[in-house]
Amino acid sequence: MKTKYFFFSILIFTALYACNEDFLDRYPLDMLTDVSMTFSEREMELYCNNFYPSLPGVKAYEWSQGIFWGDNHSDNMVPSSYTSIPQVSGTFALSRAYGWSWETIRDLNYFLENCHKTEEPSSIALPYIAEIRYFRAYHYFNLLTMFGDLPWYNKTLTMNSPELYDPRISRSVICDSILADLDFAVKHLKPKKQAVSLRLNRESALTLKSRVALFEGTWEKYHKGTAFAGSKDDEGIKNYLLQARDAAYRIIQEGNFNIYSTNNKEWDYINLFNQRDLSDNPEIILWKKFDADQQVGHSGMRYRAGGTGISKSLVDAYLDQDGIPIAKSLKYQGDRTLEDVVKFRDRRLRHMILLPGEAVEYDDKGNNAYPFYFNWMPSGDAAKNTTGYQLLKGQIREVKEGQLIGTGTRAEIIFRYAEVLLNYVEARAELGELTAEDITLTIDKIRTRVGMPKFKMENITVDPKWDFPELSPLMNEIRRERRIELACEGFRYYDLFRWRAHHLLKSYKPKGVWAAMLPQAGGINPYTGAANPQIRIGQNVYVGSDGYVQPYLYSLPDGFRFNENRDYLLPIPVSELTLNPNLKQNPGWERE
Repeated sequence: MKTKYFFFSILIFTALYACNEDFLDRYPLDMLTDVSMTFSEREMELYCNNFYPSLPGVKAYEWSQGIFWGDNHSDNMVPSSYTSIPQVSGTFALSRAYGWSWETIRDLNYFLENCHKTEEPSSIALPYIAEIRYFRAYHYFNLLTMFGDLPWYNKTLTMNSPELYDPRISRSVICDSILADLDFAVKHLKPKKQAVSLRLNRESALTLKSRVALFEGTWEKYHKGTAFAGSKDDEGIKNYLLQARDAAYRIIQEGNFNIYSTNNKEWDYINLFNQRDLSDNPEIILWKKFDADQQVGHSGMRYRAGGTGISKSLVDAYLDQDGIPIAKSLKYQGDRTLEDVVKFRDRRLRHMILLPGEAVEYDDKGNNAYPFYFNWMPSGDAAKNTTGYQLLKGQIREVKEGQLIGTGTRAEIIFRYAEVLLNYVEARAELGELTAEDITLTIDKIRTRVGMPKFKMENITVDPKWDFPELSPLMNEIRRERRIELACEGFRYYDLFRWRAHHLLKSYKPKGVWAAMLPQAGGINPYTGAANPQIRIGQNVYVGSDGYVQPYLYSLPDGFRFNENRDYLLPIPVSELTLNPNLKQNPGWERE
């Protein structure tokens, strides 16, 4: 960090002495500079705008599907590349400064230290200050999930600041500070109905607060007594869960949001994620808009075909249409074809994966130009569909959409009401307060959209394959509902971490489709009449002894190398430990 400021100072010094002409000395008219900042309303708006791109969402020139690749490296999705993820590969370059970055925090603190210079009335200034405190909470929470204990910086540091050598403090103290920032944001941001469209609103701060408090409450509960625990006692942990509950319930009680539904149970769920304009959608709390005409597009649709795959683990988690686990279902058709996999199942599974003959790409007239038929499984590493279960969620179905780089216009959801309901019901369950009325208010609303039966607390079918057999049937099904509803939106990875669920990651061998359904080299694709993809079992598609595709069969023959004594947190880069000897390495990484 100190080195960073040294180079920054050199750049400023060079700029000052390189240009002596008055014209060249003028400040840029399209940028904000520290010297010229007076914190007018326009300057505050521009300053805040700098941080909106950091919110979740696919970017124009990014090889990514944005939030829809968010479950990579969990047990929901299987990316083509895993080598830099310690929880999977078991290795990590300690010299690599992955994630340990403080530039954004410094920029946010600069605003908070200097915004008193404004001459604007508090009615104008306070909402922008609230945005900055929201963003500080958001970025600190990301750091907390990766590294646990952190230094707390609430002022602008320079090369000579003694705080550069601060030690890390307990994650519990950091979380309390994050929640304090969010409380300020809740108090001073306008509700969505009054806020400027696409800007932060009060409900987005409440949603993030419920997420943060639920994360830390369950983290400290399930990691209690381990090297990864926080400093809260049982009462402090309970307080986090109460904050998660209350923040979510405030949104519920105000009644301004609802689950999106047009009463089309077949397609409403997937159509939620296939829209270009979400401004009037009752479920959406905050979203990102793209407009190719304004050269604000993304590349998500171009990269929809490959780079990852849905896991068999996720597919098997979906209940049948009567709400029965497939291990006990009389309607389950098995998994020998993709059509059988989704038949008589929760419709949300049908919305997750492409079936043979469905469009991977459309032509300019909206016609099915490239039907799915396991076409991408033998492709190169970057493009291949790894499992045979190819992602459909988040893919616009009706017309060609953004096949060229940077031209996609599918809206990106940042916060939606379904998460609020799931945060609320989980917090209530963790507190031992859950009632049938709570279920009606939350899970039943989510299930109704897709025609699933209501959830009956007193009549839960025992699943011999529950992920958490040590927990109650009720908690298992609440966690299942969260997994299904929020699948591939970026929640599962850290849900497993906060639940201390290393038994689902350690030695985990991701699997895909039943291999016998795959067309072998030399056959004909019935949807195009052309030769099928050159699938060669054992050469470009790997199959385990049980007959299912196993993408990491040879690269990770023993499965994920998750080390429960180390891999719940990332390591502090060695370079940072050298610069600041008061920093201490995360558990398990000291010996690397």
